[in-house]
Amino acid sequence: MVAKIVICWITTPLGAALLGYVLYRIIARFFRRIKSIVVQDITLKALAIVIGILGSFALGANNVANITGTFVGSISIDEAALIGGLSIAAGAIIFSKKVMYTVGKRIVSLEAFSAVVAVLAQSLTVLIYAYIGVPVSVSQAIVGAVIGVGLARGSRNFDGRLIRRILLGWLQTPIIAGCVSASLFAIFSFFGLS
Repeated sequence: MVAKIVICWITTPLGAALLGYVLYRIIARFFRRIKSIVVQDITLKALAIVIGILGSFALGANNVANITGTFVGSISIDEAALIGGLSIAAGAIIFSKKVMYTVGKRIVSLEAFSAVVAVLAQSLTVLIYAYIGVPVSVSQAIVGAVIGVGLARGSRNFDGRLIRRILLGWLQTPIIAGCVSASLFAIFSFFGLS
């Protein structure tokens, strides 16, 4: 199972990038056929709402399980899902502003249409992995999708330094989490709390 998770951890941003690239190319053809700016605007707003809901659903399907799945057995699955969902909402309201700015503007600048396609690619990628029962990172999926959509629309203004920092963070995260977890376990064991 660990090997499967590692493979998915690597393929999540790559798959989302590919999906973002392909979806942008396909959906842009249809969107450009809409001649009225007013109809384009209404269509884009409707898509943003529907795809935003899909993205939130994908987040709940995957990330709530990532966080609260370890508690199942101690509490019910429904209680774990409720706690996880409320906690994600609180985290989004309190702390997500800088991450939103990084994803939305700093990796590559996307206009509204491209952003909607990126969220669609991220959502579908995460839902595929949730369907097969493998926890993946929504963050990795959206970064991959943003890069894929940026490439599809011909962007050349990627922040390479930021992308390298993100990749380094992805590599450091499981290592740091493992070290913190092992340290806490050792401390709790020392005091007889485990």
